[in-house]
Amino acid sequence: MIKTLYQIRSCLCKRLPDRTLINVWRVLIFTKTRKAIIWINANAFFLTICLSVAGILVAHFVFQVAVFQPLEEIAFKQQEYREKHRAKTFQKQMVNRHLKLANAFLYDEDTTAAIDQYQKALKLDPTNPEAQMGIFIADIYQQQQKQSYRPGTIRRQIQFIFSEAAQTNVFKYLHPKALAHVMMGNLTAWLGKMERAQTHFETAKTIAPEASSAWFGLGLIHEPKNPQKALECYQQAVKQSPWNGPYLNNLAGVYGKLKQYEQAIKTYEFILTLDEAYLLPYCEIALIFARNKNPYMAAEYLKVLIQKLNTRHYMEMKKNQSPWLFGTKVTLFTPKEKNYFASLLLKKIDVSCTATIPELNDDKKKAAIEPFIQSIVIE
Repeated sequence: MIKTLYQIRSCLCKRLPDRTLINVWRVLIFTKTRKAIIWINANAFFLTICLSVAGILVAHFVFQVAVFQPLEEIAFKQQEYREKHRAKTFQKQMVNRHLKLANAFLYDEDTTAAIDQYQKALKLDPTNPEAQMGIFIADIYQQQQKQSYRPGTIRRQIQFIFSEAAQTNVFKYLHPKALAHVMMGNLTAWLGKMERAQTHFETAKTIAPEASSAWFGLGLIHEPKNPQKALECYQQAVKQSPWNGPYLNNLAGVYGKLKQYEQAIKTYEFILTLDEAYLLPYCEIALIFARNKNPYMAAEYLKVLIQKLNTRHYMEMKKNQSPWLFGTKVTLFTPKEKNYFASLLLKKIDVSCTATIPELNDDKKKAAIEPFIQSIVIE
């Protein structure tokens, strides 16, 4: 092409004046430039990509420049933000799970487990008001369970919960008012004011139907005079807390009172399946078997019970240190009293038993236990 241009130029130079020659050159240059511009416009996108890639390669390999560093920093910041957001969301979810679980434990009056869950929630969220209130309520429950408190002090604490429940509505799972009614019901029942206690328990279950402790309290109120009503209440309590040993034990006891022996035995056996270290059901199921024409099974359960009563490991458990109630006059507190009762009952059921009856140096207690044992009809 260049050679052709020179040939044209030589020819023109011979025939055309200088001014005309200049104009021809201008036309040729304009034409070529215009074509080049048109081509560049048509391929601008690809040219841009090629030049960009070339620039990046030169910058990276020749000048050692991290071309994508700004973009990498932006991506890193975004990833860091997303991870923090996920962690924060997960933390909130865990706090809610601890609170929900603690609330369920509190309804079951399992204060140790409830406090543990509330403390875990506070580790994740130190200012969480629901966990703080939950621990406060659980502490009152524990005082009631130990029966080492002054009623006036407990009453003021419960009134504080009532006032706080009326002023705040920030709790997601906790129902302080329902729990306050349960605790007030426990307090008034302990003071012998059964009608007031019943009112408190009724109010509690109305506010929170899932409050198993309210149903259990109603069962305790109804059991002496209306076992059938007590049975319904205990069934509701067990429905809300299916593996609660004390609830199941009272349910089985009412089955026995109503002479529904098969249901009573199934319930006691289920309790022992859940917790073979819980000793009271051994004695209760032995009484049921004795009354249900099965003295052999009654004797077997009593032998296991006596063996465990003589084992320090079992008697140091808190659940086995609570009083055992039989009828209206027999209340067994110490391991010796419980052992004496079980041994005397075994002797009545199995006259061939050669086991010695342990000594009990409490004439009043013996005077209560022995008539009760004699009154048991072995069918």
